[in-house]
Amino acid sequence: MLAERGDHAAIDPVAARDYMSRGGLAMIRGLLGQACVDPDADLADFRARYHRHRTAPETLFPGVADALFRLRADGLTLSICSNKPQNLCEK
Repeated sequence: MLAERGDHAAIDPVAARDYMSRGGLAMIRGLLGQACVDPDADLADFRARYHRHRTAPETLFPGVADALFRLRADGLTLSICSNKPQNLCEK
């Protein structure tokens, strides 16, 4: 999104983590900075892109997949708690 607006600076993934836990609008405002002129439209654009992007299982934090399989095998009911919209959690 930044590159399309003429800003080719890379976003530092470590710095981005702080914004990611604050919700979509805060993330968009923080990471796009001056390039964010319409936060609601930018958030809708980001979410559409995110929905189209495949989320590979290997993007899980180390050990998470194994832990989830073990918990499920032990008969536990699992659920997801996220600040993302439902459709992005289900993709």
